[in-house]
Formats: sequence, C-alpha cells, structure tokens
Amino acid sequence: SLSLSLFQEWQNSIQKNAGLAFIELINEGRLLCHAMKDHIVRVANEAEFILNRQRAEDVHKHAEFESNCAQYAADRKEEEKMCDHLISAAKHRDHVTANQLKQKILNILTNKHGAWGTLSQSQLHDFWRLDYWEDDLRRRRRFVRNAFGSTHLDVSLKALEDYGTEEDEMVKSKKAFRSQAVVSQNPESELMLEGDDDAVSLLQEKEIDNLAGPVVLSTPAQLVAPVIVARGTLSITTTEIYFEVDEDDSAFKKIDAKVSF
Repeated sequence: SLSLSLFQEWQNSIQKNAGLAFIELINEGRLLCHAMKDHIVRVANEAEFILNRQRAEDVHKHAEFESNCAQYAADRKEEEKMCDHLISAAKHRDHVTANQLKQKILNILTNKHGAWGTLSQSQLHDFWRLDYWEDDLRRRRRFVRNAFGSTHLDVSLKALEDYGTEEDEMVKSKKAFRSQAVVSQNPESELMLEGDDDAVSLLQEKEIDNLAGPVVLSTPAQLVAPVIVARGTLSITTTEIYFEVDEDDSAFKKIDAKVSF
C-alpha cells in the first residue's frame, strides 16, 4: 500500500510538473515503437524474398548443370560411336583392298605369261566380262577376267519354231517363279552375284590410299540402291567423298548377303 501510494504521488507530481511534455514523450515513444515494428517486418519480408529468389536460382542452375552434363555425355557417346564406325569401316576397306591385291597378284602369277602360267591353264582363249566398276561419268569401261567363260560349243542351231516354244516355256517358268517369290515375300533373293570376285571388282583398280587430310564434313546419310536403302555416314575430306555403311543397323543386318549395292 505504501509503494502504491508513492507511485500515485509520483505520477501526480509528474503530471503537475511535466504536463503535456510527458504525454507527448510517451506518444512519440509509442509511434517510434510502431515504426520500428513495421521496419523490422518489412526487412524480414525482403530478406525472405531474397532467400527464395536465391534458392530458385540455385535450383535452376542445378537443373541446367544436369542438362548440360547429359547433353555432353550424349555428344561424347555419339562421337565415340562415330569413331568406332569409321575405324570398323576402315578395317573393312583395308580387308577388301587386301583381297583385291591378292587376287591381282594371283592373276599376274597364273597368267599365261606369268611365273605359274602354262598353256594348259590359260587355254587357248581368255574370257572377259564387263566389270561393275564405273568411272566419274558412270561409264563401265573396264573388263575383268571371267573364270566361268565359255565358247558355248554345245549350242546348236535351232529352227524358229523351236525358239517360239522355248520362249513360251520361259514365260511360264518366270510366272511360276514370280508367284513363288510373292508367296515367300523375299524379292531380295532374286539378286545374286556371280561370284566373290564381283564384290572385289566393284572397287577401282588403283590402290585405295589412306584419307588425305582431315574430314571436312561428316553427316548421317542413306545410300539408295536397287531394292536397298542402307544407313551410314557420308564423309567429305579435302580430296575425297565416301560413304561408310553402318553395319550395326538392324535394316542392314536383314539384307541378304547375296545382294550387292
């Protein structure tokens, strides 16, 4: 009770002595308190907004980094696949070139003027056939030896009527063969090469050198040939343009080995 009475007396004395100045001081303190509260809330909101923006930027940068890593890995994988394809194609080309050189040396040795050549082996006739190789103007101007050549001595003269009957039989046989081909649904089997030498003779007689200069352009392409569409890579160097078939392609594996393109 004593303290309460002292506080009341102190308050009354302040009100009497200070008056309006004390009341204004209290009001200014109250206003300053509200202003500080608003300022603290505003600063806290701004800080939260800045933190959210930084967090969103971090998430975006992380996603962009993962995307760049995935794209880089895909590019490296595609580049490695292209290198492996070019290496395997070069090995295949070297193998074909080696077979061609071996056959050329064998032809030189077994020729009638060669070291292993005799009159009985060369016989009296040398048979030739038109090669599949074409020059820049797509002219077939090269002959190669035909090991299966013949003078057709067993062919005898026949009358015109005999040829007519034979033509009718040929037409019937062709129709029967085509009907069988339609049933089997395998038209590629009609195309056959005469021998293994035909695949080698598709190359030029000159030696195939290594690639001269770096590859200027390399792009996926498709080689269109009769009844065949092969996927591969078209490469252009400073001196050559060549196509390498993709042997790992599923469509290429389904092609009959007897079909050439």
